[in-house]
Amino acid sequence: MKLMSAEAFGEENRKKASRLMGYEVVYEPGDDASPIEDVAKAFSEIGKEANMDKPRICEILGVEPGESFYIRGLEGTEFWIMDDGTFSTRPSNVPGSTKALLLTLDHPERIIRKPRFTEQEVERAKAIKMIYPNAEKLELVPCVIRVYTDIGVIAHLHADLFPSIKYGLICTLDEIIGGAE
Repeated sequence: MKLMSAEAFGEENRKKASRLMGYEVVYEPGDDASPIEDVAKAFSEIGKEANMDKPRICEILGVEPGESFYIRGLEGTEFWIMDDGTFSTRPSNVPGSTKALLLTLDHPERIIRKPRFTEQEVERAKAIKMIYPNAEKLELVPCVIRVYTDIGVIAHLHADLFPSIKYGLICTLDEIIGGAE
């Protein structure tokens, strides 16, 4: 029987030594029979079988890849989930955006989607642009729609004219005109 020091045994049998001392063994890529590689392989097979064409994060949040949305609490920041599951924001690198997105995974009801405008709303937006050439955006506040230019509010409209706009959401006229179904 060959005698070896504890250090030598640990070096030669690090996984066995870790288990004997009560530690969890963490496998790394390249280890023989690595569970991490086995799990990764299994997930890739499941993905192929299910023919998943969008990232899991999109399924959890209920959005499509590339669809823009906002998150309650960070309303001034527009989010997109890319085809590879990463996200982007406008403006970019907003402090707290990653945390807000992670919290939203547990609370997808916090997502504020951009509305899909009807043809009537698009025609109304075009009419506003014709009457007020400098008009830029609309906002629904209690009972009215505010029409904004670069200098501030220039008009108030009846809220029923744009039923797709939700309370507190600001939509540019260009978004409305370009966003017909």
